[in-house]
Amino acid sequence: MAHPRISPPHRSLATFAVACFAAATSACSSAPADDAGTSADAVVVSNSILVQAKSYIAWVNPNDPPPAGGSSFAYNALVTATNAQFNENPPDGSPGSGGYRLFGTFRFDVRCDNSRMIGDYQIHDIGVDAGWEGPVQGYINPLRVSAIPLNNGGGLLGVDLHYVVSGRPNPSVEPTFQAVLGRSNAYIFQETTLQVRCRNGIPVVAGAIVGGSQFPSHKVWISDGFNGGQVWSRPQGAMNNLWSLPGTPGVPTPGIGVDRNGWGNGAFLQAYNANGGGARVGWVAVNANVPGALGSDFGVVHEWPRAGCFIQNFNSPDPGANGGIMWSPAHGAWWMRGQVFKKYVYRTDTQHLGCPTGPEQNNGSASSPACMWWQDFEGGRVTYDRCSWSANPDPELPDFVF
Repeated sequence: MAHPRISPPHRSLATFAVACFAAATSACSSAPADDAGTSADAVVVSNSILVQAKSYIAWVNPNDPPPAGGSSFAYNALVTATNAQFNENPPDGSPGSGGYRLFGTFRFDVRCDNSRMIGDYQIHDIGVDAGWEGPVQGYINPLRVSAIPLNNGGGLLGVDLHYVVSGRPNPSVEPTFQAVLGRSNAYIFQETTLQVRCRNGIPVVAGAIVGGSQFPSHKVWISDGFNGGQVWSRPQGAMNNLWSLPGTPGVPTPGIGVDRNGWGNGAFLQAYNANGGGARVGWVAVNANVPGALGSDFGVVHEWPRAGCFIQNFNSPDPGANGGIMWSPAHGAWWMRGQVFKKYVYRTDTQHLGCPTGPEQNNGSASSPACMWWQDFEGGRVTYDRCSWSANPDPELPDFVF
């Protein structure tokens, strides 16, 4: 399918539309009639939220050391050339103002009925662009964005928008990096979660968690009809992080139990093997798009959903069993998967639930198949009752797409 293209000065911005997203993997249906409000005092407020993200190279500190084992001469020359060519500080989020290595944008249309969010939200006008490096343009992947609904018994509480924009320099400039030290991954990325909530009956972005590669800088601009404009950012780390980037689609994945610094935790590998290894747990996920799936790091162990809990996610040969291994110093490493893991992720009290304290269990036996699965956490138990679900079918949570 050919996508229409818009051409701002010295850029080629690809844009296209995406239909309704009610969850990470399934399109939304029309809102129920009561969502529109039936009482005389019901007020439905609409908002169209524009998201614009840029990853850009700010001033690079020449006193930062080269990567371990790298050439100081080649690194210092690269830092000098980078500061001369870039030293970017984009004034706003528009593509026309430039000042970026990666650019991504989309719109999120949403409505609130008092304190409830209505389920007919839409993600559309998705676009990406890569910055120029002299006469050549960098490479960029399609922007991935998903809307994660937060539900309770009273209705839709809000939506978390999770997006990733990633890209790499033009191959013609890669030799300047290889001259410093060989590297197998040239991708940089921004990965951010935006928390859309109804505030005083108005749908707004109430918070943001900006993540991404440690270099360069990352910033996201939010514009809507109520707040006028919001900006969140993640500061730039040292340039030597470009030789220790976490895994990205198309490059080798990190090892089991390995974090962004390359440090391994043997408890992850022990739990991986104890639960069947690749035949059941699967392979390290490098392309996840659900809350907590990978935080700000592709495929590596990272802290989530709160301090003290560390997770690495996996794609299982059985897509319904996708999940992760979570470790904590107090309780060790445990595999979380399938519907129990989905319910854990989508609950609004995930931070309170904290880390798992033991394995997933079920009430099955040699003579009777399991009807109920559960797993205990620091703050309570998460249960999935398949038999009750069959008798009283509520919408089942969508399978994760890692």
